[in-house]
Amino acid sequence: MNLGVNNPSDFCGNNPQLATTCFISGDPLGGGNSGTADVFLTWAYNEDGWWFNYPTVGAGTANPPSKLALNSQMGPAWGVAYQRSTQTYFAAAVLKRHVGFGPLGPGGIYAINNSNPAAPVVQQFVDLNTLAGVNVGTDPRTAALPANVGTSSTDPNVLPLIAKMAMGDMDISEDEQSLYIVNLNNNGELITLDIATKSVTSRVAIPDPGCLQSEGISSVPAPQDSRPWAVDVHDGDVYVGVVCSAQTSQNPADLHAYVLRLTGNTFVNVFDFALDYPKGIVSEGKLDSATRTGWFPWIDDFNAMISVDGVTLMYPQPIMSDIEFDSDGSLILGFVDRTGHVGGRNNRSTDPNDGNLYNAHSGGDLLRACKVNGAYVLEGGAGCPFNLANNQGPGGGEYYFNDAFDPGPPGGLVHNETALGSVAVLPGSGEVAANHFDAVRHVPEGQDDPEPRNGGVRFHNSVDGALNRSYEVYPDSDNVVGTFAKAAGLGDLELVCDAAPIEVGNYVWLDSDGDGIQDPGEAPLVGVTVELVDGAGQVMATATTDAAGQYYFSSATGTSTASAIYNVTGLVLNTTGFQVRIPLNQTVLASLEPTLTNAGGISSNDNKLDLNDSDGVSDGTYSAVLFSTGAAGENNHNFDFGFVNNVPGIDIEKLTNGNQADGANDPDVPEIAPGDPVTWTYIVTNDGTTAVARTLITVTDNIVGDLMVAGVVQPNVTFANEPDTTLDPTDTWTFTVVSTAPDLTDPAQTGGMVIVDGCNPTQQPTPGARATYANIATVTIPGDSDSDPSHFCNPRPGIDIEKLTNGNQADGANDADVPEIAPGDPVIWSYIVTNNSQVSIPQSDITVTDDIIGNLMVAGVLQPNVTLADHGDGDAVLAPAEAWTLTVSSTAPDLSDPTQTVNLTIVDGCNPTGGAVPGPRETYANIGTVTIPGGTDSDPSHFCNPSPGIDIEKLTNGNQADGANDADVPVIAPGDPVIWSYIVTNDSLVDIAQTDISVTDDIIGAIMVNGVVQPNVTFADNGDGNAILAPAESWTFTVQQIAPDLTDATQTVNMTIVDGCNPVGGSVSGPRETYANLATVTIPGDSDTDPSHFCNPVFDLALRKVLGAGQSRTVEPGDTVTFTIQVLNQGTITAT
Repeated sequence: MNLGVNNPSDFCGNNPQLATTCFISGDPLGGGNSGTADVFLTWAYNEDGWWFNYPTVGAGTANPPSKLALNSQMGPAWGVAYQRSTQTYFAAAVLKRHVGFGPLGPGGIYAINNSNPAAPVVQQFVDLNTLAGVNVGTDPRTAALPANVGTSSTDPNVLPLIAKMAMGDMDISEDEQSLYIVNLNNNGELITLDIATKSVTSRVAIPDPGCLQSEGISSVPAPQDSRPWAVDVHDGDVYVGVVCSAQTSQNPADLHAYVLRLTGNTFVNVFDFALDYPKGIVSEGKLDSATRTGWFPWIDDFNAMISVDGVTLMYPQPIMSDIEFDSDGSLILGFVDRTGHVGGRNNRSTDPNDGNLYNAHSGGDLLRACKVNGAYVLEGGAGCPFNLANNQGPGGGEYYFNDAFDPGPPGGLVHNETALGSVAVLPGSGEVAANHFDAVRHVPEGQDDPEPRNGGVRFHNSVDGALNRSYEVYPDSDNVVGTFAKAAGLGDLELVCDAAPIEVGNYVWLDSDGDGIQDPGEAPLVGVTVELVDGAGQVMATATTDAAGQYYFSSATGTSTASAIYNVTGLVLNTTGFQVRIPLNQTVLASLEPTLTNAGGISSNDNKLDLNDSDGVSDGTYSAVLFSTGAAGENNHNFDFGFVNNVPGIDIEKLTNGNQADGANDPDVPEIAPGDPVTWTYIVTNDGTTAVARTLITVTDNIVGDLMVAGVVQPNVTFANEPDTTLDPTDTWTFTVVSTAPDLTDPAQTGGMVIVDGCNPTQQPTPGARATYANIATVTIPGDSDSDPSHFCNPRPGIDIEKLTNGNQADGANDADVPEIAPGDPVIWSYIVTNNSQVSIPQSDITVTDDIIGNLMVAGVLQPNVTLADHGDGDAVLAPAEAWTLTVSSTAPDLSDPTQTVNLTIVDGCNPTGGAVPGPRETYANIGTVTIPGGTDSDPSHFCNPSPGIDIEKLTNGNQADGANDADVPVIAPGDPVIWSYIVTNDSLVDIAQTDISVTDDIIGAIMVNGVVQPNVTFADNGDGNAILAPAESWTFTVQQIAPDLTDATQTVNMTIVDGCNPVGGSVSGPRETYANLATVTIPGDSDTDPSHFCNPVFDLALRKVLGAGQSRTVEPGDTVTFTIQVLNQGTITAT
């Protein structure tokens, strides 16, 4: 068997176009020659060499790239995506030093429609910053860049934001409906943009994959150093590339790379590796070049990037800028050097006072991660060996070692890492295309290349890493001023693939059994003419089926045969109204006619589901399939046509009460109670290709008898299709007979019937088979007949039991209705037995048991100590829906006492909320079971003893005084006695042992500890004195002390003093110092607290003024008057 699998997204053709963006220095919107430079270029994949006419080496043999967009139309862009179906490119704005943004700013997505290559149309597609929720950052520039190329600029505000705002890579979904865009702002997010509506359908933050910042011998997370850029769509999955920049720690050991896959709205790590491997020297020959190798943590200091020569920027900072998959599943990872976006050719530093001109030398990389046993292995690892041991890559070598440029004679600069981070893979080509600076050598090896500052694409062999060829996109920057020479002068590299062609067709066959399904052994029909017709009814192409009965129509380029027609240009994507049709008046079809249509039950003509039936719909002239084309590559080889010989055919289906019930043990065999009606339905279908006269049809039943004899309907038979005289192909007739179900276990009722074992679809011994009625219907016509059985049985008896404890179901140990029953209190278990079937059950067939109590009823005999509280109608037969109730009475044991629970089932329960406090407790569990022949049922029930409960009331000198301002707070003078009383009460239904009781006071301390009364405590009332606190019993403890002066801090150390003794809230005397303490009683499973208070009295002084002794009440002016003034203590304490 040969199997071919087609992924339309892999289709590309033999020599597709490649596309990339080119960067031009200056302000594209300034009106100068920066804006008129070309920035979006395409060329044929097979191009090789250079095209520019150099004064030194002349013109190359390659064709120049096509120019689709000017700098003024779109500005700098890195990410590129291509929509095949509309021949439209999309480009995403990128932040780059010395290059101003295009018309839409940092959020700009531009569309370039190239359906007419002679006049491409550039559109300002959408500004992401105008869409709800999206923020790619704002242009950091405060001053315009030069309008003309060749004029240098400082562009100081851009450097810290490079690769941290605007957009990185971009890709398109395989259905071409959405763009996936990496927003670099705020550590990155993946934006999904619907192309048709220009709306955001998804925004997923790209997570920190595990970045660290080293601190001494340890590391801490550094999510701020997570920097995404790359995105790729592969086999329906979306992948992004992230690096940990180590910008925080500046420790190269913290540099790391990750490939993440989007799963739902989250990302999972697919592959990661450290970026501490050896790399080639960026510009070998510079004074400090050996110290500028490897990857360096990101920095925003321009001066730190300058080499010793004072004019060259060399400081490789990693960005994983592109991800591609090779045909074997290996990852190909492109890394661009961030420094390549910091500088350019002969441009300035960020310091306006620095007049030097600098040249950036990029140091990117191109890596491979092989798919080994289902996992990725970085080149240089086991199963993924490098191709050259040059100590310039992981493990000491490089897979793609032709990422270097040697200018020729000794003394020149050797660039060992020229990759610019963009990659493309043409499926099946066996090579990897990647953008590079110094991409093309213009003179033979060993000679001095005078034009090295170019940018272009190199084609690396996927197996041995050899350089297959190279193509120059932009010439040496000294010839075309404004390009970026050895810096990052090119953006993303995109394959421009045609949409996959579409093909329809496939099979015409002889349907020997007339079932409309392609069965093994059925022969193809050869030489049948098939037409492809468009929506206007015009025949587009004609094919003739081959020896295998196959035919095809294809829009692909190819050489046609009689059965396979290629170059059908009108077979276009996403179009309705097409037909594939077969004229029925062909000689080859003279004795045939179309078979059943869509007999498989699927009429969609879907290329995945509608597989093996006949799709043609006949109108007497044609058998035709109406279809619509889909997206690129959506082939449909399921347009099949079946034909049958002109022969009679008949079918019968018999149903019992609407059920087929063909087998005695089929799941659909109905249960019909004795005496209930039975309706047999007989459906007769013409499954041949010719009509059958009524007089030729006879229908019989081996039990019921004749239904129709030679077209005559018999008595007691209902015929639904009167007055039909002919049964046409595919038409049906329906007969019905109504009777009454017998008791199939009663031989007196089943004489002459066929009774078999059945109604046991699972074929289990329990409950086993039972008597099943079986009869067979037969239809006969000349040349054909058919039979079909059907069955039914009587229902099984069914039984249900519900067990109650003191009237509660209490099925689960933690159910809310589980009753609490104190030890010694009565327990009544009720067992409600119900017939839940359609047949009666004699009492002698019923047995009821309890797994703890034992037998309650055995074969209908009630056991001792069991009460039959409800016997229904008392006829000893449990009729359908009738219920009987049995009861058993007992006394509740103490479930915590092992001596009382021997042979009982005790479980954790009585905790309906599942809380830890008070938690579960011992719970009695038992199960009631009822059994009858062929059926059984069980039901549990539960109870528990009540929980112990405790209460405490604390009194001060006989007063509750719960609140500091309560009216009953006593006033006690300093030095007077204070008596605290602690009244402990059992407020539950169970006894509490004295040893389980502890009483404390938060000021005084322990009163009783585990039943032991503490010193200086009086056990004033111990109830009945039996050391057990019975339900509702109270005990009283007292402690006597001397009241302190609550205003004297030396007397209130470790006491709680609050504002109080101000019950009416008045402002005259106001609140005063009030002593507060809290009593607590604790037992296992419960506790209670109660506060009490007191305060000191206040002074109550009064003044009394009277005339002095002998003083006359009548005085003259100038007389002396004598008064006596008295101070009175009206309070209860001495005033000093």
